Amino acid sequence: MGQRFVFALEPLLEERRRAQDLAQHAFARARVACARGAHELETVTEASRASGDALHQCAASGSSADRYARGLYEERLRVLERSAASQIARNAHSRAELEEASAQLLAARRRCAVLERLRERRLAEFNAAQAKRDETELEEANARRGRAGAER
Repeated sequence: MGQRFVFALEPLLEERRRAQDLAQHAFARARVACARGAHELETVTEASRASGDALHQCAASGSSADRYARGLYEERLRVLERSAASQIARNAHSRAELEEASAQLLAARRRCAVLERLRERRLAEFNAAQAKRDETELEEANARRGRAGAER
């Protein structure tokens, strides 16, 4: 009685848990970067749409002041198009990083799960052996009491 369960691979399991935590944090950062990139692209798209609408209104009026404003809107649209193209490229890179982080997290979870299942199996074996030892000790104690009672 009183033995304590010791899993010999506990240090390796702890190392794998730390690796899993790091992979989880990397995945979370990648997910946030993807969401931020999608929001930034949406913002640029909305600004482009608004500038396009304003440009259309300037073109429809045809006055000289509106021609100057039209030039400004056209330049703004070119800047927004370049910004959108750049953001699309960054978003593609962020999605690739997210996919890589997801794969790394999945692999880390699998490596950890293998050792956790092994630990659970070894603990069940330990508990079964401990129960068997306890049962044997009780049987021996009862047998001694029975012999002591018979000797009286």
